[in-house]
Amino acid sequence: MQDVLAQMTSVRDGYTPPFLLWNNNIQTIYSVLGRPVPRSLSYDRKILPNFFADGEKVVLDYLYSKDKTKAPAAVLLVLHGLSGGSHDRFIQYIALSSQRQGWDSVVLHRRGCGEGEGVELTIDKHYDYSNHEDMHRVFKHVASQYDRSKTKVFAVWISAGANSLLNVLGKYPKDPVVDAAFSIGNGYSWEKGTRAIEKNSPFWNAMLTTLAYNVFYKRHKVMLNTPKVDKHLLSRAWGLRQFDEAVSRRVHGYNDLVEFYEAQSCLHVVQNITVPTLCLNAVDDPVSDVTLVPLEKIKGNPNVALVTTPHGGHLGWARGWNGQDETYMEVMAIDYFSTVLALSKWWAN
Repeated sequence: MQDVLAQMTSVRDGYTPPFLLWNNNIQTIYSVLGRPVPRSLSYDRKILPNFFADGEKVVLDYLYSKDKTKAPAAVLLVLHGLSGGSHDRFIQYIALSSQRQGWDSVVLHRRGCGEGEGVELTIDKHYDYSNHEDMHRVFKHVASQYDRSKTKVFAVWISAGANSLLNVLGKYPKDPVVDAAFSIGNGYSWEKGTRAIEKNSPFWNAMLTTLAYNVFYKRHKVMLNTPKVDKHLLSRAWGLRQFDEAVSRRVHGYNDLVEFYEAQSCLHVVQNITVPTLCLNAVDDPVSDVTLVPLEKIKGNPNVALVTTPHGGHLGWARGWNGQDETYMEVMAIDYFSTVLALSKWWAN
């Protein structure tokens, strides 16, 4: 990975936040609400019924290259955070950045996530970041649609999705499917991470809990009716740990919360990753505690590299005097994958 980093302009230039957006919480809020919704974006939604082993469907949103005369040099597999989807602004901007490069992108949706047609759960199981088979199956499906001699398959996943990405790559070192990966704002450890946000960021803990309740429970009839949920505990849930104790670990059949969180966490498998993988974290991230980054495991794996910035908040990294330019994570994503593409041609020769 060092030869890749050495060629990346974004790494050399580093990141300096706009004067008005130095604060980490303002950065985080701005990433969700500050930039306008892209108007030129039009996804092609594919709903694949009975896709997973238990019969649940998968929802995939495609944004194709505008050049239809040739195969794209790359397709980006994009995954949202805890409760998002292709409607998230940072997901949309990453997809648009990919399209401007002449690449395709495919936004994957976790069970129960997203907006619009097809997102309603049919089975009483929402997201489970330890279910590596789900995402690996999606990897293989998307990759099978491209001529791999002409099109590289890249993955860029954010926040909780980034944790899932490294989990999949670590669990399938002999069959990773993707050619390179980019992890953004990863928390690495659910057990320690949820304790950290509970202690250090009660506002964000409450906000994420409300999102989890609305996205994974309230809007799905099958979840409202399942006997697996402890509704008494749920009525008293004030944070992510309480929500996961009442809902998540029970619907997925774990004995306790620690067992559930340990199964979700990628820090146990980072050392197994076999494809070029770049991780980006902000030191001032109020959601994903940078002290939980498994530094020794990353240093011990030549396929994995870490870039940290002093500022950026959680998925912020705003740029431009008014924060309207491409964010640093978007710039780095394109810079990274373009560098991998260029070096892969050199490696091949």
